[in-house]
Formats: sequence, C-alpha cells, structure tokens
Amino acid sequence: DYNQYDDDNDDDNNSSANNHNSNNNSAAATATPPPSPPRGPVPESAHRYDIKIALDLVDAQSPGQSAMDAKTLGVDLLILHRLNRNHEHESMEDDWHAASANSSVPIFITGKIDPENIKGLLAMHPQGLIIGSAITQNDNPVSTAKLFRSLMRGMENNI
Repeated sequence: DYNQYDDDNDDDNNSSANNHNSNNNSAAATATPPPSPPRGPVPESAHRYDIKIALDLVDAQSPGQSAMDAKTLGVDLLILHRLNRNHEHESMEDDWHAASANSSVPIFITGKIDPENIKGLLAMHPQGLIIGSAITQNDNPVSTAKLFRSLMRGMENNI
C-alpha cells in the first residue's frame, strides 16, 4: 500500500501522493515507495558540519545505561529531565548519579527549573541548564531571564 510511505513525505508530497491514489487506484497498488533518505553514519555526518547530537533521556528506562550507550552512539550531550514519568519513584539525584557515573558526555538538566530549585541543580555541576517555560510563560520573560542569569552567576562563585 503506497499510503504507508506517506509519513516519510512532507505535506506537498502527501497531497500529490493522495491525488495520485484517488485518480488511479491500480497504479497506486504497483507504485514504488519514495526513495529513503541516505542512512549513512549520522554522527559522522553531523560532526562534519559541526552539528552536535543530543540524546534526550526523557523516556529512558535506565538513565545510566542510556548514558553508557551515548558515547558509542556518537552522542555529544545528554539531556536529563527532572520529571521523568517512567520511574517517578527515583529522584533527580538518582538519575543524575546514574547518568554522570556512566558517561563522560556533558549532561544538561531541564524540566520545571525555577528560582527555588536552581541552586540544588547547579550543585550537581551539570554542563548547563535548559530553562524553558519558567521564562517563556512568565508575564515578564525578560526580567525572569535576567533573574535566572543573576542566580546562576551568583552561584558560580559558591559552588
């Protein structure tokens, strides 16, 4: 069935493929799938263009194992989420220790970062923090970003 390949196409290709199917059903049954993108070594290709590859551990069953696999996969950095729904019984500190103990790949932390919890997160010495909704969903995102920046700079000297 030609439609199984529609997910791999952009919207323009989808509409032309669907028009093709509705105009000539017998041709659709014998149509060849669109060519697949090259499946070469993605990390090498990305690195050739100075593009970094991140492994998001949001759904990782085992952050430690995923961190261990990261270097083999050619990953340049890990993203560790504070709120991982797959193992809520474990703490962020447990996930941090599991990931950092099993990889030399830089680790960034994200997820519900606010002025009250930033000090504890920085104490873990991540490579960086990814702060999103605390800034973007605030009534005054500029002042909130400046607050985070000052908190982080102030803590650099104390950690």
